[in-house]
Amino acid sequence: MKLRHLVLGAVAVLGTALIPAAMPADAGTATCQEQEYQVKLGPAKERIAGTLCVPQGATEIQVLVPGATYNQSYWEYPVDGVSYREAMNRAGYATLNTDRLGAGRSSHPFSATLTGFAAAESLHQVIQALRPRFAKVYLVAHSMGSVNSRIEVAQHNDVDGLILTGISHMINYVAATPTFASLVPVLPTDPLQRARNLDPGYVTTRPGTRATAFHRPARVTPEALAYDEAHRDVASAGEVLTALTEVNPATTLTHRITVPVFLVNGGRDSLFCGQQVLDKVLPIGADCHSTADLKRTEGPYYDHASRVDAYVLPGAGHSMNFAPNAADYYGAVLGWLRGL
Repeated sequence: MKLRHLVLGAVAVLGTALIPAAMPADAGTATCQEQEYQVKLGPAKERIAGTLCVPQGATEIQVLVPGATYNQSYWEYPVDGVSYREAMNRAGYATLNTDRLGAGRSSHPFSATLTGFAAAESLHQVIQALRPRFAKVYLVAHSMGSVNSRIEVAQHNDVDGLILTGISHMINYVAATPTFASLVPVLPTDPLQRARNLDPGYVTTRPGTRATAFHRPARVTPEALAYDEAHRDVASAGEVLTALTEVNPATTLTHRITVPVFLVNGGRDSLFCGQQVLDKVLPIGADCHSTADLKRTEGPYYDHASRVDAYVLPGAGHSMNFAPNAADYYGAVLGWLRGL
């Protein structure tokens, strides 16, 4: 029972300007198509589902990876009418919005085999498939997706830039307790189970708990919360157990990363940032009070990266794509990419 609680609890681990008005002349309207990429997970053949959106003339692509209990919809939520994916397309970047292996339209392997390392290897195979078409490939991820992406880049350093959101090198276990409590195995009566036939090692959030699990103490609009609840997904126990090691400062692989890294956290992320009251007694998690604080506390873990930069979205919680000011971080990402 204690191990089960550990797995359920740990699954939670697992920009300064608005979007520029002047877009590249060749940005145009992106053409979007659903894609499937065949990947190998040991001897098994699996598939990664994604939506590829390519503006006319685009030569650079962002591979978008959602977090635990999220899918492609995370990158599609519109803030003031524009989602992260749309903002990047409007700026001239192609995007491949993926479902993590085990989630969404991707295949659902036995959960114990779906570790963070397996997920990272599947990402590597997708990146290699994109390379012949695009001159530059960037990996953009959130939360558990950021854990998997850190492992992928640490092992292969095969992208031109790594953008990590909603992650640090220490879970704030005290403040994250309500998040842990929101997670349960996918029940036989759950529509997610009926549609996918998942094994007991897959977990999701209890209905009505996502505000507590991923936004508290920040606030989001009722519309954003309803969207989040309606699009909930799953995570595997195998990924979670890997993430416990990867977010541990003593065992992280991020010292192996050599590519440019951009770190983005919400200023009120209760999972991966220390909170003001606790900071005065015992600092827990990254310091997200300011951009400078985040870079100071997280930057040393990326000591071999060619450059490390950071951005804190003021007032945002863990799932920052739902924050009312999310467009500010879109702008920060675009500014960073254009400065590489």
